[in-house]
Amino acid sequence: MKTSVKILLLVMFSIGAIAGVLVFAKTQVAPPSNLELVDQYSINLESSCASFDTIKDFNDSRVEYIRLDDKLTRFLTENAIDAKKSDEYRKKIDVTYGKSLKSYGFGLFQKSVWPEDRLNELLSMLTSLKCDKLTTGEDAVSDDFIASSDKINGIIADYRAALRLSRSTSFNGLNDASSKIQKAKSFRSAEYLKNNAALVNALDALPGRIAQSHYGHVSGLVNSLGSYYSVSKDYYMNTLIPRADNAINEYKNTKIYGGNKQSVSDLESRAVNLVTAAMNYYGE
Repeated sequence: MKTSVKILLLVMFSIGAIAGVLVFAKTQVAPPSNLELVDQYSINLESSCASFDTIKDFNDSRVEYIRLDDKLTRFLTENAIDAKKSDEYRKKIDVTYGKSLKSYGFGLFQKSVWPEDRLNELLSMLTSLKCDKLTTGEDAVSDDFIASSDKINGIIADYRAALRLSRSTSFNGLNDASSKIQKAKSFRSAEYLKNNAALVNALDALPGRIAQSHYGHVSGLVNSLGSYYSVSKDYYMNTLIPRADNAINEYKNTKIYGGNKQSVSDLESRAVNLVTAAMNYYGE
C-alpha cells in the first residue's frame, strides 16, 4: 500500500513539473499577441523629409531631392508604400525643393553676372520640377511654385530680349530708333535686369551706337551726291539733293540720341563741294 502511494505521489509531482515547464516555456518563448504593426517605410520617409527641410545649400538640396525622388519611386514600385502615401511624400519633397530652387533662381538675379549656362540649367530644373506628377496625374508642385517658376521664366525671357535689343544698332528710320531707345530705357530700369552689369552697359551704349549708324546713313546719302556723272540733271536736282539735305536736317534736329550725336559740319561741307562740282559738270 505504501508503495502504491509513493508511485502515485511521484506521478503527480512529474505531471506538475512538466506543466510548470510548459507554462514557463509559453511565457518566455511565445511572441506577444497584441503588438501594433509599425510602418518602417513611412517612418523612414518622414525622417528623410524632416532632414531635407533643414538643408540650406542649394546643391546639397538638389542632390538630396534626387535621392528622395528615387527612393519614393522604388518604394512605390516594390509596393512598400501605396499610391496615397507616395503622393503625400511626393508633394512634401516637391514643396521643399521648389522653395530651394526658387531662392536659388532669384538669388542668381541679384548678382551682376548671369552665366548663360547657369540660366539654361535653371530653366531645365524649373521645367523638370513643374512637370512632376502625382499617381493621380495631378501636378505634384504647389501653385506658389508654378507662379514663381513663371516669373523666373519671364525674367530670363526679358533678359534675352534686352540682350537682342542691345545688339540691334542699325538705323532704320527715326521711329524705329526712338522705339529701340525707349525699350532700352525700360529694360535698363526693370527689376532684376538692372542688376546685370553687362546688360546695363550694353543698353546704355545703344543710343550712341544707333546714332553712329544714323550718321553713317546720312554720310552715304551725301556721298551719293558725287554720282552726278551717272544720273540726269533732273534726277540729281529733284531726288539726290533733297534726299541728302533732308537727311542732314533730320539728324541735326532729332533729340532722341541725347549727347551721342556727332557734328554734321563735315557732311555739310562735303555736300556743298559735291553739289558745286555737279553744277559745273552740268554746265550751270
